[in-house]
Amino acid sequence: MSSDGVLPTQLSEEQVRRDDRAHVFHSWSAQAQIDPMPIADAKGSYFWDYSGKKYLDFSSQLVNVNIGYQHPRLVAAIQEYAGRQCTIAPSFANDMRSEAARLLAELAPGDLNKVFFTNGGADANEHAIRMARLHTGRHKVLAAYRSYHGATAGAIMLTGDPRRSLFRIHRDIRFSADKSPYKTNAACQFFHQDAGRGAGQDAEPEAAGPALHEDDGVHPGHEEISMS
Repeated sequence: MSSDGVLPTQLSEEQVRRDDRAHVFHSWSAQAQIDPMPIADAKGSYFWDYSGKKYLDFSSQLVNVNIGYQHPRLVAAIQEYAGRQCTIAPSFANDMRSEAARLLAELAPGDLNKVFFTNGGADANEHAIRMARLHTGRHKVLAAYRSYHGATAGAIMLTGDPRRSLFRIHRDIRFSADKSPYKTNAACQFFHQDAGRGAGQDAEPEAAGPALHEDDGVHPGHEEISMS
């Protein structure tokens, strides 16, 4: 930061590394054993380091920039709306939030017409667990081993990563070691053994690297489980 309190347009790689190691606490990492790569720029499916080396990002960061980095329409929309209104409390109605909810409802199946916006994935999973349990009256949840669902109190109980072993696993959480719990007998066995007590399943893959998602439909016999 300069003497007048204004941040420079771009810090050097050395400054980025120094500030990161001194002040940034990275999640799911042994802090003394990591050396995060500083990213200088990104566009489309690629990003560049400070030496100019180009990388093809197969994982789209955390599978959240699937339309590519710096998509011009997305950048323009953010810039335009930030100039009008940067934030709004949940208790108020808002034009963009209302329109986004309507567009999502038009794509949702059946009579799913309401959208509950959250601050992130862990928050969404927390609410999904509560909603499923309230709706079904059941408590047990099936999650995938080596999965990641967030680091909040409830979401970390669903996370099938060994690094969450410091946290006691709730008795109503069950893990499947199958690589694709949607397409195996794991879910069938779980709901058969715990008949009437399964609220749902959460099988988000561990978002720590490149990921390929298979989707060839719901396998026979899984429709009832998927709707549990």
